[in-house]
Amino acid sequence: MKKLVVMIAVLGLAFASCNKDRVCSCKTVTVYKMKTSPTPPAGMTAPAGSVNDYSVTLADASLKTANRACIHTKSEGESTYYTYTRDNNCSLQ
Repeated sequence: MKKLVVMIAVLGLAFASCNKDRVCSCKTVTVYKMKTSPTPPAGMTAPAGSVNDYSVTLADASLKTANRACIHTKSEGESTYYTYTRDNNCSLQ
């Protein structure tokens, strides 16, 4: 009986979620491209692209929750004269 209780306790601890602070590191790359139509004004160029690195601390989070929050996203958009692509690549540390 004691062995059974000890085995159940060990298994319970093995499957318990471990909540702790977790760090999600991200890199965002934004690229702009000029459109050909409508014709942009003379001398107009697309904005310079950018690369930004940052980290987010997920306080008291389980591994499952942190994996769901720390994701890769990609978005696209446009203005009158240019289009942009924003790639946000995150990974759990």
